[in-house]
Order: sequence, then C-alpha cells, then structure tokens
Amino acid sequence: MFGFRAKNDNGTIQLSAERPYMSLHAEGFLNVGTAYQTTITFAQPCTTTQPPMIFIRPVWASQGEDLGFKCGVIGSPGNWTGFKLVNSNTTQISQLDWFAAVWAPLTVSGNYGMRIRDANGNICFHSSSQLIKFSRFITYWTHKTSTTFYSEFVSNVTLASDEYVLVSQCHSFSVAAVMSANRHIGVSLSPAGLVGLTTNPATSTNGIGYFPVLLAKKS
Repeated sequence: MFGFRAKNDNGTIQLSAERPYMSLHAEGFLNVGTAYQTTITFAQPCTTTQPPMIFIRPVWASQGEDLGFKCGVIGSPGNWTGFKLVNSNTTQISQLDWFAAVWAPLTVSGNYGMRIRDANGNICFHSSSQLIKFSRFITYWTHKTSTTFYSEFVSNVTLASDEYVLVSQCHSFSVAAVMSANRHIGVSLSPAGLVGLTTNPATSTNGIGYFPVLLAKKS
C-alpha cells in the first residue's frame, strides 16, 4: 500500500491520493437588488471539466420576504467564467453571500506546505487550498402553497450561521424528481435561512419526490 491517507476519529478518510477534494474557486457578496437576472463573472476562469458548484446564503432582504433563485453556470468545460442568478422576488432588495467550489485543488503557489499527487503525478491536494466541507443533505419536502403558476415546498432545515445551500442544480427542467412532469426547480430561502424549493409550473401537493439539496461550509 502506497500513498497518504488521513482518517478522523470515526475512521472516515479525510485526505488521500485516490479521491478528489472540493476547494474554493471564488467567493463574494452580491447585492441582487430588484434585478430579475444577475450575472457574476469570476476573477479567473475555472478550468475544470465539470462546472463549478455554486452555493449561496441569505444576508438581508428589504421586506423580510423569502429569496428565490434559479442558477446557471456560464462557460464550457475548461473555461467556466461565472454564473447567472434568476431572481423570483423582484419587489424587494435582496443581498446574499456566495462561493463557487470545484473538484480540484487551487493553482499551486509558494514553496511551503504539503502536496499530494495521484498515480499520474497530478497534484490532487495541497495545503494552501481552502477546502469545502459537505455538512448536510435535505431530502424531505412539505407542500406549503400552490398557485396556477408555481408551487412552494419547505424543509425543516435552517442554515447554520456558516452554512450555504447549493443552487446550481436548480437551473433546468427536472423530470423524475417532480412526479414525472417537466418542471423548473428553484431554491428559496427565508431571511432566517429556512431552505425551501419552488416548482414552475405548479405540481402536485403530494410532494416533489426525491430531490436532494446539499449544504456545505467553507473550511
């Protein structure tokens, strides 16, 4: 057996040369205002094959109402340049924190620290990367309300003070998750951080099936 592995007290592997690690690519504060669509451009493009994962958390809403967003990543494999947020509540000024995470270490710089390489000699971890930690999954949703145009579902999960919710999976039609019907799915957040989902058009009040939403923290 060769390489490096670090385990926690429960025997779970935290670092090794066989698995990728999610690290911070970019972060920022966003004053969404009342804009329907907002574009965020990274300072440096993301060069991974897979698109970065976009996480957000609410900071402030002028009318104390829920924030709701759909998200799309901009670019192509090897050149992801940013993302777009579509705002479902343009009657209030909304503000949020965000970060983009990738399944790769940041560009290596400096002469100090630890580096781990895979079997091909590629750096898969180095100690100057800011790692992203998955904290919880949400899989259960309760119907809140429906109109002709949309439905709202809520969880029983409120974001912790340092927790973010993944929003970049909520930008396209979902078939299997929503009662075998095409629906746009968006993430909603109360000013206190209670996580919910919206579907457009409306769907059955019985639920939206299995649709996992990931929460994460910056290390």
